[in-house]
Amino acid sequence: EALSPARNEFGETSVLTKRSRNVVEFERLEYIGDAMWGATTSARILSLFPGKDWLGMDFGWAFGILRDNIESNVNLGAVYDCLDVGRLLPHDVQLGGDKPKADIMESICGALHVLAITLRGSSCAATSIEHALPSGALGHSLHNLARHLLAELGDLTVLIFLHSILPPVLPMVRELAIGRLRADPAIGYLNATV
Repeated sequence: EALSPARNEFGETSVLTKRSRNVVEFERLEYIGDAMWGATTSARILSLFPGKDWLGMDFGWAFGILRDNIESNVNLGAVYDCLDVGRLLPHDVQLGGDKPKADIMESICGALHVLAITLRGSSCAATSIEHALPSGALGHSLHNLARHLLAELGDLTVLIFLHSILPPVLPMVRELAIGRLRADPAIGYLNATV
């Protein structure tokens, strides 16, 4: 279904369909979400682990590795599955692999950022789909809700990643702790009991 002819920067016209406009909007939100995900993830890591000196020599490299893994398609696919986002899609849509799931999660993050920014301090803002957003107390409440959802989504993303690495790491951590305890002569009584 053709909506209107559009001209690109070279003056060429093309007919945009409703579907192609939706794809463009999705890709824009995905782009914004992808860009903002790094900032959101970094902020959530810093708030969840306030005692770490992430900028110091000991943990600077670990911060980047942790953030990159949390933002990975595999982890965002796990968040998609955890939230059961697939049930919101039409029944005939089948996604293969983590990349499409990650793209959808990034577009959700982008939409929440756009909503939070649009509602912040504006009396009435028009979106790209030409709907007026509420102003006053309702607009302020929706802004706060969008920010809260971003924080919760950020925490969930970090925690899902940590949960995915903890089960294989726990036996190794236990073994290291027992080894340190046994090596410490001040805790010699544990040698016989552990």
